[in-house]
Amino acid sequence: MFKIGFIDYFLDEWHANQYPGWIEKATQTAQEENDLALQTIAAKIPADVESIAIFNPTALERQELVENGDGTVVANIPPFGYKVLKKSAFRDSNSKMEKPFVPPIIENTYYRICFAENGGITSVLDKTLNRELLDASNPYRANELIYTKDNHKTFFVPERADFTVQNHLDKTVVTVQTTVPDLGADIQQTITLPAHEKRIDIDNRLYHMKDMVNDDRYYRYLYCAFPFAVKNSHRYCHLSGAVAEYGVDVTGHDTDVYMAVNEWCCAENSDFGVALMMLDSQLVEFDHIHPDKTDFGSTGDGSAIFAYLANDWLQMHTPGGSYLDYRFRFSITSYEGTYKTAKIPELAERYANPVQLVTLSKRSGSLNGDSQCFLEIPQGQRLVSLKRADDGDGIIARLYGTGTALAGVQRVRVDETPLSTDVNSLGGFTTYRLGSSVLHLKERALPEVSGSPAPIGSVYTGLITQPRAAAGEDSGHLYLLWGYNIEEDFSHYKLYRSEEPGFVPGEDHFLADIQPEEYCVGRYEDKGLKDNTPYYYRVCAVNKAGKAGPFSREFCGITKEIFWRKRDEENLDTW
Repeated sequence: MFKIGFIDYFLDEWHANQYPGWIEKATQTAQEENDLALQTIAAKIPADVESIAIFNPTALERQELVENGDGTVVANIPPFGYKVLKKSAFRDSNSKMEKPFVPPIIENTYYRICFAENGGITSVLDKTLNRELLDASNPYRANELIYTKDNHKTFFVPERADFTVQNHLDKTVVTVQTTVPDLGADIQQTITLPAHEKRIDIDNRLYHMKDMVNDDRYYRYLYCAFPFAVKNSHRYCHLSGAVAEYGVDVTGHDTDVYMAVNEWCCAENSDFGVALMMLDSQLVEFDHIHPDKTDFGSTGDGSAIFAYLANDWLQMHTPGGSYLDYRFRFSITSYEGTYKTAKIPELAERYANPVQLVTLSKRSGSLNGDSQCFLEIPQGQRLVSLKRADDGDGIIARLYGTGTALAGVQRVRVDETPLSTDVNSLGGFTTYRLGSSVLHLKERALPEVSGSPAPIGSVYTGLITQPRAAAGEDSGHLYLLWGYNIEEDFSHYKLYRSEEPGFVPGEDHFLADIQPEEYCVGRYEDKGLKDNTPYYYRVCAVNKAGKAGPFSREFCGITKEIFWRKRDEENLDTW
């Protein structure tokens, strides 16, 4: 029913860089399944005026600040269900924008935040706990990007920043524009302080981080600092269901200087704690940045957190690595007690899985026109997976835990056939079919083009579907790939190229006729191009009668940047 159920796996940065084809396909499939489910459900929700259905993809009842083009509203949404609000309920946020000449200070009921000249955060005062959350003695500021290009001998941080502050009724937003010397990236940092909940949301974007690509390896590293001040703290990292204590719950078989994180980590003592939720980065180091990534036993005891974002080895293994645009999202919250009593895992789950909106036109429908919960998970159980039933009749939910079975819901086997049992107590995995005879989630038919080859990307080939381009190893070199056509009368492909985006293919753009091969993709290597230049492509299939199918969507590749530097010993230029 929701995207979380279709793409529930842990992806590390190396795999995301090494296998962009299947990562892209997994994301595409998840989005298509998500859209199909939402549209199917929304079509059955009645509305007497134009309205918005707000879907909650988690097992937690939640209150959220919801935004659309008409404004904002704070809504309560049931678990695994929806809430319907009239469009008139969304109010204009009446934002006021200013560009301060000095670093701003913002605050709400929960926090007071002070910024530094370079965009970092120098102070976070928790007004409900009456505690300063940041360590003023730490050399780094919160949300400060740290870059080293000589394997941790020297470090660079942003020098100066430009600020924009927007004050809304429901939130305050600070936008920071800055750069890091020698990194070569344009940086935009957005810090949001919502009024309805105790948290600080951060969205960091880095564009064209070109200095990471070089002819040395394991020299360049990028971090983001969060120097929290929690004395005598225990430091915990959420893995994938389990929680591990940093520097404690590890063996001597591997390094302990960094630890994997899925969604959240924290530092806490007997009085309070600070949690860092994270969506895009997956490694953290506590106490300090560790130059030796193979070390063991030197984790320190401090509560500062350094998100380990990127290094040059990963950049080298990514096609077109110098043109990667990174996004790193975080959220900070503080609390009394422990992460368990403060329900940090639940907060992180909501942060990682935002609500989704569908516009409803005036209509009749068989579902509740106000709100509805499709699945209420009993205490002691958790959702493991959620998918469309193979026969399209409803949704298959797989739960794990102990307790009693869901009442009034059909239990099935793993192969989705009915399971008849009188046993009501559970221990382990249980599988259910939801929405049978109500939600018919049939797979979308492929578009038909009479007498023409199918559109490029109509068939999933196991590797790639939609066309893409990536920089090759050599100067002026691009690799092009797309999902192949499988019609019996298929003949070949026609490929077109332009240096301008949005082009309409014509004779002047024609590049090549490409014959099918034994591979499960169409492919082409474009050589002899200009360095560091974007090229735009469209491709179509041609049948044996000579009729061309529709053109693919436009796709773009940027040829390799060539970096020259002088070797100290050889006096030779190399890249």
